[in-house]
Amino acid sequence: MIQIDNIEEITNLLTDIENLFLNLDNIKKQIENEIEITEAEQQDYLHELELAKLNGIEIMKVSNSLIKTRKDRRTLKNKLELLKTLKGYADKYINKGIVADTRQAIKNIEMLQKNHENREYVPRVVKNLKCAKKKETNL
Repeated sequence: MIQIDNIEEITNLLTDIENLFLNLDNIKKQIENEIEITEAEQQDYLHELELAKLNGIEIMKVSNSLIKTRKDRRTLKNKLELLKTLKGYADKYINKGIVADTRQAIKNIEMLQKNHENREYVPRVVKNLKCAKKKETNL
């Protein structure tokens, strides 16, 4: 569970959200390309079975390669289904400007952190405090 008061965790979460929204299209294209490659491999193996004069051992090797290719393709298609689900969610919020809003939130949190680190105090009454900001005097 995320610690809502931990600036580093919140910043990391927002950065991960930004990356998710920005990279979904590229990941989707990459997986679609990998699916095309596995489908082409599948066709190669099917044509090998159809057209080549193979003995029993060769048929078994090609069949095992075809099975592996089909399993790889299924894994990729399952990933693509998940990505499409995420993309539907992401597209809705990208259109509303979530990426820019997320970037701004990250910048605001970073500014808050700097302000916390550089916090100064000007005493109202007690002037000899260690935490007191030194007033600049014009001579």
